Amino acid sequence: MRIYVSSGENESSTKQIKDHVGNFRSPVLMGNNANLGKDVRIEQSVMGDNVVLGSSAQIVDSIIGDNCKIGDGARVINSILADGVEVGSGSIVNNCVLAVSTSVPKNSELLDAKVRTIL
Repeated sequence: MRIYVSSGENESSTKQIKDHVGNFRSPVLMGNNANLGKDVRIEQSVMGDNVVLGSSAQIVDSIIGDNCKIGDGARVINSILADGVEVGSGSIVNNCVLAVSTSVPKNSELLDAKVRTIL
């Protein structure tokens, strides 16, 4: 098993990764300042800087942008989340592409969706 952390890792992120290493499946690329809740699961995914994962959150085969927040028990599967996306607790995001600053309410299910910003 390999866990990749950006070269700018800090001691806090490294400790959290070591504490949660049993719940990662390689490859995982994690940006700086990740805040990981208890019992998170991350498989074959990329996460940007300042990502917050609530307890029991799951990220599988996904790309998570900078400053995203994934609530407790939420699942993100085979999806791309742009910067600043928030996924509420208990929600499921599966096979989606979400635009910058999109917010998914708690206990929601979003399947096969593309959310974009219209200027």
